Amino acid sequence: MRNGIAIALATGKNSQAVTMSFQKEYAERYDWLVKEFSDWAFTFTTSFLYYMDYDSLDEQTKNLYRQGMSAFGGISPTYHIALAENAPVIVWNFHSLLVMIQMCFSFMLTDSDCDMKLCKHCGRAFIASRKGNEFCSPKCKNQYNVYKTRARKKEE
Repeated sequence: MRNGIAIALATGKNSQAVTMSFQKEYAERYDWLVKEFSDWAFTFTTSFLYYMDYDSLDEQTKNLYRQGMSAFGGISPTYHIALAENAPVIVWNFHSLLVMIQMCFSFMLTDSDCDMKLCKHCGRAFIASRKGNEFCSPKCKNQYNVYKTRARKKEE
């Protein structure tokens, strides 16, 4: 069945998401993947634009952004606290791979150290690996500097 969904059952103490992610024949429907990735792209873009344009947005537009973000809710995973060797740790129990990916994506969006920026040259959104990064790649940085140098030489 080419467009079918493989069914995985939790085994032993492992959660279903862990079991599914390591299963050799695990698959999801293509239409499901397209929908999920478009939802995540919408969420990422919404949060990015909300903070980039925050000062220029009126209250009605801000509320619209907030409502769009609240629609990206899922079934919350369960967790428990375990006592590890050096410190207590949170042990997540994701009942599906989707919830696990959504949770990781949500942590990425809410991480204050994770800088989402627009490339100074091509305008694409990217996550900066360092605080001072202004370009999505070394290639974009080089192209930007070449065009900047050529523009300066034309002015002279």
